[in-house]
Amino acid sequence: MPYAVNPSRHFHILLSVVTLLSFPLAAQAAIAQPVVEINADSQHYDHATGASRFSGHVTVSVGNMRVFGTEATVKPNANGESVATFPNRPSAKRFSPPKSLPGSVGSNLIAVNPANAIVKGASAPKGWLTDAIQADTLQFYLNSQLVKALGNTVTELNTIAATPMTIRADVQEFDNRTKTATATGSVSMHYKDFEAYSPRMVLNVSESGKPESVKFSEGVRLKDGNRGELTGQQITYLLGSGNLIAEKNVRSRVTPPNATPGKPPVIIESDYQHYDKVSNSVIASGHVRIVYEDYRVSAPKATFKIVNNTVDKINLIGRSSVTEGDRTVTADRITLSTSPKSFDAQGNVKTQFKSQPGGGFGPALQ
Repeated sequence: MPYAVNPSRHFHILLSVVTLLSFPLAAQAAIAQPVVEINADSQHYDHATGASRFSGHVTVSVGNMRVFGTEATVKPNANGESVATFPNRPSAKRFSPPKSLPGSVGSNLIAVNPANAIVKGASAPKGWLTDAIQADTLQFYLNSQLVKALGNTVTELNTIAATPMTIRADVQEFDNRTKTATATGSVSMHYKDFEAYSPRMVLNVSESGKPESVKFSEGVRLKDGNRGELTGQQITYLLGSGNLIAEKNVRSRVTPPNATPGKPPVIIESDYQHYDKVSNSVIASGHVRIVYEDYRVSAPKATFKIVNNTVDKINLIGRSSVTEGDRTVTADRITLSTSPKSFDAQGNVKTQFKSQPGGGFGPALQ
């Protein structure tokens, strides 16, 4: 059932209208709902449609979530849930108390305060953190505590990590029940020296408010100051550890050490790549392919380290091959070096080449 909007329940303070929306008692027994408070300069209620239209300095407050705009309409949707819709580039803020504050349950995506505790004002209380979102249109689902931002959305998250995170997208949704934030359409995320671009992103936060992971999908391009550029169909960024898991059509683009301008990059492609931030090591598996200058490499698995966007040695595991011009070397284990350019093959080594006029066999082994 939707919140009941009763136009007779209001009073005027400095031309401000305060409307309290009460949630049905039966539903309250199933799940505790915070009080909803709407402030505005004026209100019009349409009994036939059940819609209330507010204008002038409109704010909707639920727990520690506040939405601000010049106007808003509150009415039930097709599912009977009351939705507050704000046009004209509104903004929303979510205030999160310090974890040491009595009664705090951590940094959830929307409401962390006990029911009936509404945070007042547009600024966070001293010591609290603030998340903010702005969009062409904001929809606030009052029963389910979901915020949907539509059109040119920009989110600044300050509560989930020590460093602010900025998310831009065509559409963003914040769901307090599932502890997820979803962004779709031209998504970009900036966090520390990390940049990611994809059509879709899902941010997961634990019940205690601890950030867990960000999953990018449907084609991802990622840049990191230390590990270089990474692309793939799906990439998961583990916020706690800084590790990365890339899946399907994965491609790493890094440079050899001491590379001069114009030096070609090292391209490493595979089905799967896992990056461990502590050790700066990468495990690539499944149809591994490496291109570096005139080297063409294939292997079932490879391990290497990326430091300051550079890679030196690459260890090929399993029956692998290196092709250079007309010569192909196959072995059980191969170590490839980018600086100086060379490789060492061990275990059942086989070399194939085309003989050249005069008895030669192509480029000298390196």
